[in-house]
Amino acid sequence: MHPMTRWLAGLLAAFALSCPNAFAQSRLVTLGHVNISFYEVTAKVVQGVLERLGYTVAVKTGSHPEIYPLLGNGEVDLFVAVWLPHAHASYWEQYKDSSVQVTTLFEDARLFWSVPDYVPAAEVKSVADLRKPEVAAKMQKEIRGTHPDSGLMVGSKKIMEEYGLADAGYQLVPNQPAERAANFNDNIAAKRWFVMPLSQPNYLNRLASMRCLSELLSQPDIST
Repeated sequence: MHPMTRWLAGLLAAFALSCPNAFAQSRLVTLGHVNISFYEVTAKVVQGVLERLGYTVAVKTGSHPEIYPLLGNGEVDLFVAVWLPHAHASYWEQYKDSSVQVTTLFEDARLFWSVPDYVPAAEVKSVADLRKPEVAAKMQKEIRGTHPDSGLMVGSKKIMEEYGLADAGYQLVPNQPAERAANFNDNIAAKRWFVMPLSQPNYLNRLASMRCLSELLSQPDIST
């Protein structure tokens, strides 16, 4: 067993045994996660550990506004994962009084806007630079985001308003993951200038060399 898996197994076992009213008695765990790929990967690791410990795991998924209420009303025993204290703050604030943070799963989770490295840093290093006429003339005007209610999109909407990007012709467009990835790959292959809201971790960061713009949508979070 990998050391991290062994550590997580010990932690979850201790948590289960210390919670007589939780899933320790029934051996059935309902695990919830937001239906985005990097949350699913993290949840699969936790699910595997629980199953090794002898639990039966049921999984519920949904968008941010769909899944958080299930945590609040007890339909989800274990939620993987919450980005705190920033990205998921508005959701966590509603349900924190009936929930317990178990552990940190990974650190340095963050949200940001980025451009490909082939876009010269001398021309685009900040969101404000996107309004420059010479930059706006080259940029793709559709900014492809994620699910409408994700922390990434909530922050991106604020960025759009704060910098008046709609006045420069930009549109923030929600996308399904496959559609967003296909558009990303097409833009990279054609070396088009584009800006994209991204998160860390996210597999798209490994597909091309992207440069973060100077304004973070949120300060670094931990995933719990």
